[in-house]
Amino acid sequence: MKFNIRMLSYLCMYVFGTTALLAQRANPVIIACFGLISVITVMLLRFGRPTISPSPDAASVDAQAQSPLTPRGEAMQKELDMAHRVQQALLSGEPPRHSGLKIARRCDSANSVGGDFYCFASQLFSELQEKPRRTGIASYVGVHEECIGVSIGDVAGHGVSSALVMALSSGLISEIAHSERRPSVILAKANNHILKHIENSQISYVTCAFATFFPTQRKMLLSTAGHPSVFIVHADRRVTTLATKGVFLGMFSGETYEEKAIDLAVGDRIVFYTDGLSETRNPSGEEFGVARLEAALVSQLDNGLDEALAFVFDDVMAFSGASPSKDDRTLVLVEIC
Repeated sequence: MKFNIRMLSYLCMYVFGTTALLAQRANPVIIACFGLISVITVMLLRFGRPTISPSPDAASVDAQAQSPLTPRGEAMQKELDMAHRVQQALLSGEPPRHSGLKIARRCDSANSVGGDFYCFASQLFSELQEKPRRTGIASYVGVHEECIGVSIGDVAGHGVSSALVMALSSGLISEIAHSERRPSVILAKANNHILKHIENSQISYVTCAFATFFPTQRKMLLSTAGHPSVFIVHADRRVTTLATKGVFLGMFSGETYEEKAIDLAVGDRIVFYTDGLSETRNPSGEEFGVARLEAALVSQLDNGLDEALAFVFDDVMAFSGASPSKDDRTLVLVEIC
């Protein structure tokens, strides 16, 4: 009875918590993250670690066959599947739409639940810009514009713990990005929040890259936190790597992050990826590498973003010999129109 009451209390917390978030018109990403964390929490409370029931003749029938799960293990697997669906729903949200850019994204998890994430935010803002000067006269005009935030991240580790921190991190970053435009500020704030939650856990850090796009001005602000460098595939097939300095999120408090402003042109494709793509190995142990990733995307310049995305993942799979992935693979493409 004590166990059931404990379960019921957490389920009530989820129901009432979600209702409160909806009543306050919270960011949908925050609500989805809360749901994922609740599902995994209830799962761990209910089942703990799954146990495996050995099959007496498994070795003689098929050396590669997996032993069947006990009813307890099967129930936990169903809960993991539910957590997977919630996480995929979190990642499947539509990115903001703007006539000045296009966005395509894909995340393939190595396990039922993963640690890679991406999130988006849009924000309308107004500012004064000085008009061309006349002699002795200074005049300004109010400019109204929408900026688009694009983020990608990778939680150290795998499995349920990483999934929890993934939900926390993507929710925090998305929420901060709805009130801040500068990537350096967004990452600094996210770092301090994430540190409070993981400093006593087995998760040591989170990598992240955040870019704010100003489509009308064709400009981008970029900061990274220990994440693989973002790069641009230009319409003329040149590739420009954008390196910025910044340590991992969740390691040290009070960190600052370098921020760079980049001018963009029509046809530029900005590439965000996690190391699960570039560090995929073939049967000989050779890494796919950043150079192959760049070449694959250059070869797809004449195709749409979705086609380019599919080509890269097919290319990586073919390179690996179709062996199971040991790490999550995530790619986000932004094209300037």
